Amino acid sequence: MPDCPSAYTEGFARARLHDEEAAVSYIRHTVLGDAELDPVMQEMHGLPPEDLHRFVRAGIEQEPDVLRTAPRVLRDFFDKADSTVPPWVDFESFKPGMRAFHANMSDMLIAYAVGARWRAFRRW
Repeated sequence: MPDCPSAYTEGFARARLHDEEAAVSYIRHTVLGDAELDPVMQEMHGLPPEDLHRFVRAGIEQEPDVLRTAPRVLRDFFDKADSTVPPWVDFESFKPGMRAFHANMSDMLIAYAVGARWRAFRRW
């Protein structure tokens, strides 16, 4: 059994009863590090959360005006991420999903619109 974060102990015990392999895999993945991002986050841990979230969102959404004011370590991380395709990416494997999306685009867009509307309606 992997080391389990204390917040997950009770749920992990229940999950193991249903699917031992999936539960163990989940816990293992919660404690894995990220060799490239961990040092970035370590250096940025002192930032106020609202700034951290704003900078990360700017990097993901490609907002150069906001990202320009982010710490250098985060800008470098996003520059590398934008210019490097990991070796495990298999673009050929995307094709079935792309074909399915295009073949059913109108149904998917309707489902998205109805789902978004339903979420808004449920908040009232």
